[in-house]
Amino acid sequence: MKGQRRNAATYRAHPRPHGSRRHGTQTPPFLSRRDHGPLTHPLPVTSGAAAMRGGRDVASPERSAASEGALRGQGGGSAPRALPVALLQTHGLCRKSPSLSPAPAPAPRQRAKRRAQAPVLSPAASAAGSASPGIVPVKTTLGWDSGKEGYGAEMSEATRQSLHVLVMAAVFRAAHRRASSLVCRLHSTYVRKMRYLNELKENDSLCRQAQTLGTFYLFHNLSPFLQEVEKKYLVPQVSAAEMRRMLEKLKETEQWIEKSVLIGCSDEHVPQFALDLGALEKSLIESELRGSFTDLRKALFVVDGKDSPLLASAQSLLRWHDSHQYCSKTGQPTQKNVAGSKRVCHGSRMTYYPQMSPVVITLVSDGSRCLLARQPSFPQGMYSALSGFCDMGENLEETVRREVAEEVGLEVESLWYSASQHWPFPSSSLMIACHALVRAQQAEISVDSLELEEARWFGLEEIVEGLKREPRSSKQDDGSVLPWFPPKQAIAHQLIQEWVKQQMSQPA
Repeated sequence: MKGQRRNAATYRAHPRPHGSRRHGTQTPPFLSRRDHGPLTHPLPVTSGAAAMRGGRDVASPERSAASEGALRGQGGGSAPRALPVALLQTHGLCRKSPSLSPAPAPAPRQRAKRRAQAPVLSPAASAAGSASPGIVPVKTTLGWDSGKEGYGAEMSEATRQSLHVLVMAAVFRAAHRRASSLVCRLHSTYVRKMRYLNELKENDSLCRQAQTLGTFYLFHNLSPFLQEVEKKYLVPQVSAAEMRRMLEKLKETEQWIEKSVLIGCSDEHVPQFALDLGALEKSLIESELRGSFTDLRKALFVVDGKDSPLLASAQSLLRWHDSHQYCSKTGQPTQKNVAGSKRVCHGSRMTYYPQMSPVVITLVSDGSRCLLARQPSFPQGMYSALSGFCDMGENLEETVRREVAEEVGLEVESLWYSASQHWPFPSSSLMIACHALVRAQQAEISVDSLELEEARWFGLEEIVEGLKREPRSSKQDDGSVLPWFPPKQAIAHQLIQEWVKQQMSQPA
């Protein structure tokens, strides 16, 4: 007994710190008497955080059972550790009552005596409003106790609104996770596709196997093969089996397939290749496949928008291989890898990779008008934005300012980037589109006749009419030609459309 009393005294003098374990459970920090001072009369298990868990103390099942027994007068177990009313009021879980006031901390024997004398309240007494000081009788309305009446901290309107916000936040998080999962799947599909293409470029044996299963875009002297179906031009993809049958009819070997270059793959990971059959009879291929080889400049504007970039990159890659068959250092023949992503000179051990030339294309404006120009090589009546190659060592801003000054004699005050596009002419260019602003007081044009045929300012109404006009309808009865602009596949068209939207969005 002495040992027990000594241990009990030691426990009272040195209480357990937060997080200490008793009966295999962990005491939450907010239940510590040490931090929050004197406690009020014990609350039933439906109060505070326990009520939020459905009327049970999840942290300590033994303590919950003992608390219920003590409140019903059954004895057994230690008295429950109740939440201070002031703490509940602080967190909005209990309304303030004028009858409640903090009391000084009682001595240990007085605490035990009060626990033994604690009144046991029935639901009837609760309904009548007879409650001891420190207990606020309420009826739980949130359904956590299956509709039974109980005693706990009264739920305020602010708490109900907070719970509503929490529920809506949970619904939003669930929807966000679902949308994020879809985006991740799309992202993963793109990543797998890009890594598969890179593997084909680096692994010759794997790319050889892909040639036997892929599809082919055919060219003849860099002109793509098209088929006209119901007044629409389609870009057919010839399967590997059809290629072998056609080559067999033309009495050619399958070694032609090895001359193809990899240009992409479908979403189903079907490899796509481009093959130029310029050494074979053109008419025989057209009659066999029921189509025709068309100039690329025309093909880019008559086929579907999704096929234009593929045809442009395929022709550029084929042209690059045709012009890099020999090493620039030794003059020896270079050899392409199976995918056509590089050429190697075994004599000098140099590796050559396909390249693009950076070109800026700029739409100049003075605030209310935009400047368009014509080159001698343009079709009759077509006007477009200014363009020029980047010189060695120049950045984009310097190139834009130099080209505008050289071609039309204007000084750029400010500029901003719009978009970019690969363009196969004259030999695989990266078109970098920009807008440039010049001062209206210094907008007099001085055309460089060596580069341009004509350049002039266009107002908003004239631009809108020109965008609606087609090349065939631009000719007049007197032989003159009305201005028209590049089609929507060209990035110059995008620049003009952006300028029109900017002008229309400005207040009158």
